Amino acid sequence: MNLSQLLRKIVIPVTGCTEPTAVGLATSAALTAFSGRIPCWITSSQEVTEHKQEVIGDIESIPELVQDVLILVDRNVYKNALSVGIPNTGGKYGLSLAGSLGLFCNPDLGMNLFTDVNKEKITLAKRLIGDNKIKIATLKAKANELFIKASVKIRVKSKIGTAKSLIRFYHNNFIFIEADGKLLYEKYPGAKKEQGLKERFIEELSIEGKPISAFTVSEIYRLTKNLTEEDKQYILDGLRLNLEASKYGLEKGSGLGIGKFIRDSMQAAGPYEKKISRIKSLVAAASDARMAGENVRMTSSSGSGNMGALITLSIYALAEETGLNEKLLAEAITLAHLITAYLTSYIGVLSPLCGSAAKGGIGAAAGMAYYMGADEAQVSKAMKNMISALSGVICDGAKLSCALKVGEAAGVAYECASLALKDIEVPFSDGIAGKNIEETINNLSQLSHAMDKADSAIIKLMSKKAF
Repeated sequence: MNLSQLLRKIVIPVTGCTEPTAVGLATSAALTAFSGRIPCWITSSQEVTEHKQEVIGDIESIPELVQDVLILVDRNVYKNALSVGIPNTGGKYGLSLAGSLGLFCNPDLGMNLFTDVNKEKITLAKRLIGDNKIKIATLKAKANELFIKASVKIRVKSKIGTAKSLIRFYHNNFIFIEADGKLLYEKYPGAKKEQGLKERFIEELSIEGKPISAFTVSEIYRLTKNLTEEDKQYILDGLRLNLEASKYGLEKGSGLGIGKFIRDSMQAAGPYEKKISRIKSLVAAASDARMAGENVRMTSSSGSGNMGALITLSIYALAEETGLNEKLLAEAITLAHLITAYLTSYIGVLSPLCGSAAKGGIGAAAGMAYYMGADEAQVSKAMKNMISALSGVICDGAKLSCALKVGEAAGVAYECASLALKDIEVPFSDGIAGKNIEETINNLSQLSHAMDKADSAIIKLMSKKAF
């Protein structure tokens, strides 16, 4: 895999929060497997087909034919899919609804699955839930990475059929899809159990055979100089997608209206405060729209739309004041995406720590510093400052108030980058700061992996609520 291919794997368009979408994608692929098909984007054709269920027929028959759906998820997928809005549902949310809706949507749409939702499908999905046919379970043992397994049973005449799908590590990374014991797709043939699967996946997140986790920050910094014209346009197209989402959130005041509130509060602020408020409002507004379940497509970064918004829009808001050097802007955003992928390789796609603070915010700090003219050492200082500032922010699931965290991370990232440009760096004597940026990231990773009990407590508190 080269740089261009890696960018197209970690930076993709999505509609809605990625965890409920992935849950819906798992059930959708399992049901479609009864017709002997797998999602088109898994194959080489990439052609979206008309959504047909040859075995089942019209979608109106699905509630009668489906006998049971079991969705097994790791606790972080559970946490992030519990109370975040699902696109085209009018702000409705829930794991059961996401899984049920997936049965009525076209898996060829991938991470934009829920653009296929309408009122009829919502009614049918609720019927399945009301009939107690959708069941959710969480893994008892800790899963180091994302885990979603869907098992769908249907009755055709007098026969019960079962189809299964498994997603691991990334939200659209199917490990297998099967129907009635027939394997339709297997991604890593011959991989030996858990470790083998993980090793094969890590090979995909590499550049010229070198895993992203094996790079240094300086090496990643230098990679950004190698963008092709196509890479640059791909990155800038992703920015434009997020600008549209932000504009939507600002105009409508979606969700809690955090972005709109920050923008409207800028009037009496001084120049410095206005700059930070502009950065925060653009980022928060996109998150407002996404978390509310608005039907907006956004560019994600390392599996998160919020991190994608944070990275692209914070750097854009900084750059728009200086005349928008598109080449420099594309390089800065690319650096931020790569740094976020680098951090994800250590911390995980999902973790007890807020991704916007512990990954995307650090990437944004690096990207903003780069755009302002930072050298390799100063980019590392910006990252180290950001880790020291917000490393302890917890993830208590995807929800409307994520816009507060994402906006705050964007503002602090700018401050950390600005400090680095003056060669101000959090010293080794402070907290979890290491002697260099790589050691600091390793310390952050250890902190995240040591927070199992905190994560369990968060999920226990969330689960007490009657949704």
